[in-house]
Amino acid sequence: MKFPAVFQFFPELEALGRNLYWRFPILQNLATSFTRKTRDTCDQYGFSADDLILALKSLGVRDDDVIILHSSMKELSKCGLDAVAILSLITHQLCPKGTIVCPTFPLYRHEPQGTSRITKYISNINFTYNVQKSMPWTGQLGRVLMRLPESRRSLHPLNTITAYGSAVKEIFANESIHNLDLPCGPNSTWAALAKLNSKIIMLGVDMAHSLTMIHVAEDCFEDSWPISDWYRYRSFTIVDQGIEYYVKVRERQPRWTMSYAERKLSFDLFSNGIAKSLRVGTLDVTVLESELLLDFLNSKKASGYPYYLIPLSRQ
Repeated sequence: MKFPAVFQFFPELEALGRNLYWRFPILQNLATSFTRKTRDTCDQYGFSADDLILALKSLGVRDDDVIILHSSMKELSKCGLDAVAILSLITHQLCPKGTIVCPTFPLYRHEPQGTSRITKYISNINFTYNVQKSMPWTGQLGRVLMRLPESRRSLHPLNTITAYGSAVKEIFANESIHNLDLPCGPNSTWAALAKLNSKIIMLGVDMAHSLTMIHVAEDCFEDSWPISDWYRYRSFTIVDQGIEYYVKVRERQPRWTMSYAERKLSFDLFSNGIAKSLRVGTLDVTVLESELLLDFLNSKKASGYPYYLIPLSRQ
């Protein structure tokens, strides 16, 4: 869904709009109906897969990089290849010496949706995450990556990733069933990805909407994060290789979604040269480095950036 351009200059307006959207289900229904009516149904063939690889290389992706892929298979399929072929192309032609990482966030079928996602208390509900079997909702590339024999998936039940390649051991070096807490905290795979200065690649998805790496600036620097009551507790049974573990972890309170100024963040990242993009046929491609992103966020975090109208969202 397109957002008004004015939001990039007046982030408070976006935060106000988000508060209205999440508090009134009728607005969510209207937005869903509008999105369905304006959905793009053309361009079955929209770009060349070889051109995509060339574009990513031109944006600075090297053959030994650790790359985090956020993608839409609906958009990627317009090159005429399926998820298996696309992932093979990326693995063998783009980063043959590197590491491929995909978000594989587990689908929890009984999690609240819509307004209930913001308002319902669920810290007393236990959810089950099976490391090997729980299906992700974050795209087909991640599902394919999970099936590769030497891939590895996070133990953490939130902001879960799957990785394949030369840096797998480094990415998972600090993650243990006994130290799981914040999904992007000091012991997390996301902190390891940040330390490796992973390149974040967006393929056919909105950058700011998909940018999980921003939460490292919150979770790894909790003591300097200026907004109180940022987290809530969650309970999970984690099943790994048939063995069950009960854990309590923390995650960002969902209500802070209402303060997230995506358009302002996106505008700032492009304006400051942190994010770079190309259009390959019908596909929007964006690349940015974790280190530059986090340096920028940490330089502005005293105000709670990129979150606005905090008192309103707190209510």
